Amino acid sequence: MAAAAAPRPEAASPKWAPPERERAGAAAGLDDCEDAPVRPLCKPRGICSRAYFLVLMVFVHLYLGNVLALLLFVHYSNGDESSDPGPQRRSQGPGTAPTLGPLTRLEGIKVGHERKVQLVADRDHFIRTLSLKPLLFEIPGFLSDEECRLIIHLAQMKGLQRSQILPTEEYEEAMGTMQVSQLDLFRLLDQNHDGRLQLREVLAQTRLGNGRWMTPENIQEMYSAIKADPDGDGVLSLQEFADMDLRDFHKYMRSHKAASSELVRNSHHTWLYQGEGAHHVMRSIRQRVLRLTRLSPEIVELSEPLQVVRYGEGGHYHAHVDSGPVYPETICSHTKLVANESVPFETSCRYMTVLFYLNNVTGGGETVFPVADNRTYDEMSLIQDDVDLRDTRRHCDKGNLRVKPRQGTAVFWYNYLPDGQGWVGDVDDYSLHGGCLVTRGTKWIANNWINVDPSRARQALFQQEMARLAREGEGPDVLVYSLDFGGHLRMMKRVQNLLGHYLIHGFRVRPEPNGDLDSEAMVAVFGSKGLRVVKVSWGQGRFRELWRSGLWNMSDWIWDARWLEGNIALALGHNSVVLYDPVVGCMLQEVPCTDRCTLSSACLIGDTWKELTIVAGAVSNQLLVWYPAAALIDNKPVAPDRRVSGHVGVIFSMSYLESKGLLATASEDRSVRIWKVGDLRVPGGRVQNIGHCFGHSARVWQVKLLENYLISAGEDCVCLVWSHEGEILQAFRGHQGRGIRALAAHERQAWVVTGGDDSGIRLWHLVGRGYPGSGVSALCFKSRSRPGTLKAVTLAGSWRLLAVTDTGVLYLYDFEVKCWEQLLEDKRFQSYCLLEAAPGPEGFGLCAMANGEGRVKVVPINTPTAAVDLTLFRGKVHSLSWALRGYEELLLLASGPGGVVACLEISAAPSGKAIFVKERCRYLLPPSKQRWHTCSAFLPPGDFLVCGDRRGSVLLFPSRPALLKDLGIGGKAGAVTGALEAGSGSGGDETEWGPVSTLPSLHGKQGVTSVTCHGGYVYTTGRDGAYYQLFVRGGQLQPVLRQKSCRGMNWVAGLRMMADGSMVILGFHANEFVVWSPRSHEKLHIVNCGGGHRSWAFSDTEAAMAFAYLKDGDVMLYRALGGCTRPHVILRESLHGREITCVKRVGTITLGPEFEMPSFMQPDYLEPGSEGPGLTDIVITCSEDTTVCVLALPTATGSAHALTAVCNHISSVRALAVWGIGTPGGPQDPRPGLTAHVVSAGGRAEMHCFSIMVTPDPSTPSRLACHVMHLSSHRLDEYWDRQRNRHRMIKVDPETRYMSLAICELDRPGLGPLVAAACSDGAVRLFLLQDSGRRLQLLAETFHHKRCVLKVHSFTHEAPNQRRRLFLCSAATDGSLAFWDLTTVLDHGSTALEPPTDPGLPYRLGTPCLTLQAHSCGVNSLHTWPTREGHLVASGSEDGSLHVFVLAVEAPELEEAAGGAELVPQLHVLEEYSVPCAHAAHVTGLKILSPSLMVSASIDQRLTFWRLGHGEPTFMNSTVYHVPDVADMDCWPVSPEFGHRCALGGQGLEVYNWYD
Repeated sequence: MAAAAAPRPEAASPKWAPPERERAGAAAGLDDCEDAPVRPLCKPRGICSRAYFLVLMVFVHLYLGNVLALLLFVHYSNGDESSDPGPQRRSQGPGTAPTLGPLTRLEGIKVGHERKVQLVADRDHFIRTLSLKPLLFEIPGFLSDEECRLIIHLAQMKGLQRSQILPTEEYEEAMGTMQVSQLDLFRLLDQNHDGRLQLREVLAQTRLGNGRWMTPENIQEMYSAIKADPDGDGVLSLQEFADMDLRDFHKYMRSHKAASSELVRNSHHTWLYQGEGAHHVMRSIRQRVLRLTRLSPEIVELSEPLQVVRYGEGGHYHAHVDSGPVYPETICSHTKLVANESVPFETSCRYMTVLFYLNNVTGGGETVFPVADNRTYDEMSLIQDDVDLRDTRRHCDKGNLRVKPRQGTAVFWYNYLPDGQGWVGDVDDYSLHGGCLVTRGTKWIANNWINVDPSRARQALFQQEMARLAREGEGPDVLVYSLDFGGHLRMMKRVQNLLGHYLIHGFRVRPEPNGDLDSEAMVAVFGSKGLRVVKVSWGQGRFRELWRSGLWNMSDWIWDARWLEGNIALALGHNSVVLYDPVVGCMLQEVPCTDRCTLSSACLIGDTWKELTIVAGAVSNQLLVWYPAAALIDNKPVAPDRRVSGHVGVIFSMSYLESKGLLATASEDRSVRIWKVGDLRVPGGRVQNIGHCFGHSARVWQVKLLENYLISAGEDCVCLVWSHEGEILQAFRGHQGRGIRALAAHERQAWVVTGGDDSGIRLWHLVGRGYPGSGVSALCFKSRSRPGTLKAVTLAGSWRLLAVTDTGVLYLYDFEVKCWEQLLEDKRFQSYCLLEAAPGPEGFGLCAMANGEGRVKVVPINTPTAAVDLTLFRGKVHSLSWALRGYEELLLLASGPGGVVACLEISAAPSGKAIFVKERCRYLLPPSKQRWHTCSAFLPPGDFLVCGDRRGSVLLFPSRPALLKDLGIGGKAGAVTGALEAGSGSGGDETEWGPVSTLPSLHGKQGVTSVTCHGGYVYTTGRDGAYYQLFVRGGQLQPVLRQKSCRGMNWVAGLRMMADGSMVILGFHANEFVVWSPRSHEKLHIVNCGGGHRSWAFSDTEAAMAFAYLKDGDVMLYRALGGCTRPHVILRESLHGREITCVKRVGTITLGPEFEMPSFMQPDYLEPGSEGPGLTDIVITCSEDTTVCVLALPTATGSAHALTAVCNHISSVRALAVWGIGTPGGPQDPRPGLTAHVVSAGGRAEMHCFSIMVTPDPSTPSRLACHVMHLSSHRLDEYWDRQRNRHRMIKVDPETRYMSLAICELDRPGLGPLVAAACSDGAVRLFLLQDSGRRLQLLAETFHHKRCVLKVHSFTHEAPNQRRRLFLCSAATDGSLAFWDLTTVLDHGSTALEPPTDPGLPYRLGTPCLTLQAHSCGVNSLHTWPTREGHLVASGSEDGSLHVFVLAVEAPELEEAAGGAELVPQLHVLEEYSVPCAHAAHVTGLKILSPSLMVSASIDQRLTFWRLGHGEPTFMNSTVYHVPDVADMDCWPVSPEFGHRCALGGQGLEVYNWYD
């Protein structure tokens, strides 16, 4: 039950009626509710009455006497409701609150009724009705066992607090403000009006006391102690009650502390965040609750977090209701921001309760509903004959309905009755429930409460107000983030255009004299030479800008700012200090230093001008300490008081810790120094260098001193946490690009927030508050009861570990029980033993052992006595591996002498207590020195097995012996490389099957370490430090892509596919085990294990990741909850770490209402025309950081969501091309989504082709998910290496760069599109994409331009009675344009495509159809548009000029073309215009939007629109953008109302909306 705050002072001292009036009222008939104003319970449904509700609520915090006083305050504050309406909600103005639709509510039908629902994909759940009063349902299997364990562990790592709320200081305050007569108190408690107070009457309303659950024994003990019941009968008369001194009662209550068993609630709890950015399991549970309740996402997302509760042995929770009615005297906790502030009480308004059982309880712990499905309800009838149905410790078995805890089961019920109008009515009294006593073991539950305000208008207003608190922006704007105490982004606000064209470098909040910054603040924002002061306020669900000053331009760069008694002190770039008046906007004083050097950093210290101290970092690598106030003496420049030397590079940042007298500095010399400086405000102090910290590999940009930590961040994209002694405590890695520029810390919450050049914002946790569950621990195997030495270890899932000793004993360790258990002992496995657990969430309950005599033992972990032994070979078993096909087929592969691999089929008996092991077939590996397999996996759908061997080869075997004949490939030459060979396996007639396909020595001589099949591809890893993507076509393995892991990881041990489609790499870096993310280039986990040349095992599930290894005769275990990935770290996804080189729009997705953003994520201002459907543009960007990003740009917000990143390139990516745009289900599928093929190219003459599929996903912030599949790749130098006569050819320059790409769509069936590439070596190359992009082949090339080609662009010409023709235009650094007729080139027998001079080389393109000198220097932008006259061609140059002309195409008629002679179309220029100096710098972006409209972008940071028509292009308008060095632009129409959107990429990304 939620607690109420203490009443406000204005409510004190009501005027009581005289006794004569009271007696007259009684004589007139006090049984009528309307005539009995002082009776709190005038209806049998007392729990819903106003007075009783407030009694229950306030009792949580206050003592008995005070609560009764509050009760009377409620009555007399109400007065006559007809004349005094009571407190009202503040006026919101007409039409401000939207209308909410009706609340959904499941129908119970009847008790025991079941219905089927689908809450997760590929699984059905069944809802069973448990009762109709309250409307109560049960869902078995709502959570999986692993999800339950994860929730428990997350709660344990966060820390639980005691649930019982005890009285506070509010008691004394309330007693001082309210005076109540004892006669009034007596009448309130006397329910039957017999003039006597029975124990039952007192218990009915004084149940909570001072935190204890009051029992008849407690009441009588209190009566005896304060001598209130002289006759000892437990009944108080009016006279006995009047003689009682309430002060004795309060004294007694304060002196008696309740034991835990006497409390209302004996448990511990914590809260787990479920909003955006939470752990994916938390988000998944919230989405399931959303589907289950069928309520709007706004209501569910704005409800309380997940409460996790632990009841130990003896734990309980007496019967209660989860919610309460709301009267004018009360407000709901979740909507109090928009409620009347004068209302004294608040409560939790919980429309629904969804309760999850997280474990099976050994004894007790049921959830009891005492009055479920009763015919009637009476509050007083809950206590009858000394049986209190609300007492769950004593009388839980007397309740009508008890639900036994079963792990994973959920129960949910409605706490309110409907009001008949689709909203919340009265509280359902029958929802009274409690937690029975836990007699044995521990009980874990979790609660999801759905909050709804009974006031429909207030709920609507609350959702509307929350909608105004979400907006993000870029450029000179201020982004306001709100972080909750779980470390999650909750809401954002943008204060627009604060510094004009200046970039913001810092904020300084004005301190208030009383230290109160809870509602508003004055903030100084500075950057470059600009300064502005803005006053902001927050509260009541809003963040508002109240006032802003003018933009003040300083004469020099501003390094630091500090508030001084209403004025602002500024440290300027040439070692001077300015005192500025922010109200008047004038400079009060400027004091220079005698050393007028250029500064690289500065720090201002002090709160007044008199004590102001500046510590300046000079270019001489010194620290200069001086005092501006000294200029008041002689009005001259001030000389430095101290000069501090030590750094050998420029000082970029400094931080002063006044409490300890420490100063930290960060420098260009890659070091951080700590100085003991004392109080810097006192001149002449001593400076001592007490620490010199080296840990960064590049320049250090930022440093921050905390009470217990020193934090630094630099150009190496690493944030280091140091002790004050200079020891590195933590290292945070995850940003990309050119470093971390911004750093903030909150020591009390142990937060560190970093902002990098990659535009990402990340939150990290300091030591002690780190990622939960991480760390290495020893499992303490060594014991006298466990003889022998450990030989091998493996993991059966993430919760069980198996280990075998040199005595042949197999042990099991359960991470929850935390103890070792012996499973079996077999002396035949004591000298040499292999150990492998079957894959799956819990290891399928199987493991396999093998020895040096050819014996294999398959052991069921739960029933080890049912183990099966087989003798497979006459020699040593070299390796074991498992292969699992879904949950249908499980194979065990064992390698023996001579390269023979035995394939065993494992099946379980119907009873589940026995297993069957049958040898299916045998395989034969190719000859090698170390001839055994290392790993295996099923290739879906299961016809083949992919294996890796010790010599680094990848092999493809049939999974069944009859498969070759079924496929009809057994007789094909070369199809079966091993043929059918007879071997000498175990001395019988066995036939060993050779591989169907082999990639010999793919991973060198060190061996293949893992094989993974995913999405139709095969991924292999090896000890050569690389991982491959392979494709199987026609029974043959074909390499698609080779990738290197992170630098220094020479042993790649495996890879894992994440739920979001990303990949993580496992491997060893020197003596460390590393989990590395290719997507973020981040080492997610690092374990110092000593290297991979020891027995180790790895397991990863959604719940936890585990890594175990042997060291010093013990098992060492590293565990991290939540799997390989880490939640709650990325506050905002990074875009690119370096400059963006290309921007391409793919298409638009229209999301329906079910996928709309929650209202609190909507902006407070919508662009014109954006009120329509939820349009989201999908845009692809590439960068010099070697990545390609897929972004979602909603039209209704200013946000950009990074959906995924592709990191296949080894050098910068400069060009993109898109083709094959469609929908996931085909043209007839109405569901939203988008598919496309993308070609990316850049440095090192490298090109990749991949496909993307964007589909709706309500669990992500963008409501979209993107899946990427790599298709093919091409590199010119690798192409040269594969040629047979390469010694006769000139090797392609490996530094060749692809500058631009264009897709040429052909109209020939069976022939894929062409990719035209502009190359830095002067070539225009054509590549042919076949098999839906899975084959990328160089077709033709030309060196016509003889210099770097900058741009290529393709277009088609279609005219009546003419053949559709495909043209290609190329532009070079000399300003020339060339046009090629690709249709003629590709015609069979055409002379336009010349044969190569040497075999193996590509074809040669002939001469172009037309060449044109458009500019005097390089052409950086090019575009065309079809017109009636021909084609409109526009180009932009490095000299800032534009060139526009009309290109006419004279193509032969179809009849002429059929004559047999080769007829080439003729190209002519009809009109030609130039616009010199259209921009002041390179024109890098150009797009023709219509025959009458064109847009251009330049490095001069101007976006200009031009009107086209007959004659020279005319200027329309122009705007300035903030992204420097724009390299590319794309622009597209959205709708007639919305206009166009332009995306500009350079050193950042900026999106503009333009309305014509």
